[in-house]
Amino acid sequence: NYEAEVPMSQRFQRLFLGTYHSCGENMDGEIICWGALGGNNERKAPEDLAEVVSISTDQHHTCATDPDGHVRCWGGTISAAAIEVPDDLGYVVSVKAGSRHTCALDEHGEVTCWGHSGLSDADVTAVPQLPRITQIGAGGNFACAIDETDGVTCWGDDRYGQVSSVPSFLRP
Repeated sequence: NYEAEVPMSQRFQRLFLGTYHSCGENMDGEIICWGALGGNNERKAPEDLAEVVSISTDQHHTCATDPDGHVRCWGGTISAAAIEVPDDLGYVVSVKAGSRHTCALDEHGEVTCWGHSGLSDADVTAVPQLPRITQIGAGGNFACAIDETDGVTCWGDDRYGQVSSVPSFLRP
């Protein structure tokens, strides 16, 4: 049972909703989070993240990109591996937080995922060979990508058909 102190006195220009927490960008560009952000009560984005281009939240962590294409993640203990950003990402144009993993899309259309797959035997961090990617998404214990031909490829946990049941007309 978590009691979150929602910052009612703030005015927000963007909201980002995770499974157990929420974050908002206030009118000054500051990122403020509330709820169960990994149980560590870390309510603000890292101080050295001065400007945010995009944010993604999920179960217990939040990640953001800055104008220089760097990724910063913060949050808690349950998905600690998901916030340990690899050093070799290059210029990141999009980042997506999954339950216990994070995926990044770089300027060359390449995808990198890190973290772990929770209770699944499927490794969501093992990104399959993909053509140039234009968009990514991260779900519970899986991820999907749209390539430059508008084909959809998913990988990771397929317990509910979220990987194998992509309609054939969407597959590359």
